[in-house]
Amino acid sequence: MNPETLPTISRTDLDAVIDKPLEFIFLFVEKYYHLISSDPSGQIQQQFTLDQNILMAFSAFDDQVSNGGFIQLIENGYGTYIFDSPLSEYLNEWGAIETARIIDEARVIYHHKKEILEREKTLEEFAKLYQEHKDFEVLEDQYDKIITAERAIIKDHIKQNINRFAIIS
Repeated sequence: MNPETLPTISRTDLDAVIDKPLEFIFLFVEKYYHLISSDPSGQIQQQFTLDQNILMAFSAFDDQVSNGGFIQLIENGYGTYIFDSPLSEYLNEWGAIETARIIDEARVIYHHKKEILEREKTLEEFAKLYQEHKDFEVLEDQYDKIITAERAIIKDHIKQNINRFAIIS
């Protein structure tokens, strides 16, 4: 583990979000993005731990699906990043089994329709995807129902393994 890739988070900042799983997770991810943006060589993310990369992928997944669904996630270029990665496997290991299951089910749909979903399109064509490809709606509804509990599980995993995610000062 490279200590240069572990950001320092103050105990005060951590305590301020300890009962807010979304903000807790975002505190870590925000520090990771700060490290990335302050690295002129662009190499630091390659040195991130697996845990850091999984947390960043989960954060991107959560943000995209919570704010625009799977169609938005794919349109914004996260399809391969989420569905061709070990994200669901590790979330399952962390205890977020429902999120992992939803990602696995969405992966099947994504790969079945990847060519259509990832082709260049106008804003109007993008908007039509929501009407033409409703396959993801059930999964999005399921995600809406479980995400609060799943974020708490991920927060607890981070707390139990804090030294794999940050240095607390």
